[in-house]
Amino acid sequence: LHSLQKMGIVEIVQGKGSFLTAAKVDTYLETLATSISLRLIEEKDTLWELMEVRKILEAEVAFLSAERSSSQDLRLMRLSLNRQEEGIRRKNLELFNKGDLDFHNAIVRGCKNSILESIYSNLSTLMLDSRILTNKIPGVPEKSLKDHMNIYLAIKAKDPKKARNFMINHIRETEMNMRIMLEKKDF
Repeated sequence: LHSLQKMGIVEIVQGKGSFLTAAKVDTYLETLATSISLRLIEEKDTLWELMEVRKILEAEVAFLSAERSSSQDLRLMRLSLNRQEEGIRRKNLELFNKGDLDFHNAIVRGCKNSILESIYSNLSTLMLDSRILTNKIPGVPEKSLKDHMNIYLAIKAKDPKKARNFMINHIRETEMNMRIMLEKKDF
């Protein structure tokens, strides 16, 4: 704890306990994201490790979101699905990708955990390029939208186990698509 206190991440108040310093946690997470980003450039395995982290994190976030999301969170999820549908209809990949990112962010907001939101916010920027890359594969945006719809419906139905399972399957699908793209392209 004293090391964390020296780093400014934890504040120790005698007689009251130890507390995370929110601003410092964000700074620490930004530093961590930068470090991972540099490793992504140098080490191919880091990408797959990051996908494992994403699978673990997003599956549990979907579970919590199904338990905790408000009608406002569900509205934001639905709006992002509409944006994805419009992107597909217009053949506008940029619009689809924006809806994709907004959807995952809305689920994270719905879990009502500020630490998870901060962690996800920093990691999602690392995953943006992989999303853009895999969404270029013909049929992936349509399949992704279908996955997102299933996740949304499970969250809306307040079914955490289904939400988690749909998210895990969605991330696995993304991993498969990344393997396809990386075989075609030197990474």
